[in-house]
Amino acid sequence: MLSLAPLLARLTGFTSGKNDRYIVLALLAVAAAGSWVWGNHQHTKFVTACQIAGSDQSHCFDAIRELHNYKTSSATATAQILADNVQKQSRLSDADLKTAQASALRQKAVITELEKQNAALKNDQISADWIGAINNVIELR
Repeated sequence: MLSLAPLLARLTGFTSGKNDRYIVLALLAVAAAGSWVWGNHQHTKFVTACQIAGSDQSHCFDAIRELHNYKTSSATATAQILADNVQKQSRLSDADLKTAQASALRQKAVITELEKQNAALKNDQISADWIGAINNVIELR
């Protein structure tokens, strides 16, 4: 009579860690086989696409290489253009900041001059200097 005890012992031993190396090897074998099947399928698709296009595989490889080189060179050129643009924008921002600072200093100076002319007024009669100070504040000159 056939006993189930040895079969159960083997099954429980298989999952208890005694045979883990076999599980790992089996999983690696399945992964390798899957990778090989996928690669073979991709190669077959590539060969079929080359045949449909009416060219041989070496021509297709050359075209792929050219496209890859174009992609790489265009990405490099784009990165260089972007870097140049960032530098240009930085220079323009610096120039704008310097211009704004100079304008603020100039505006402060002309307002100080207007206040000086206001203090020098006698009997609320304006002078040519006061009008000149007003013109400088509103930047008519």
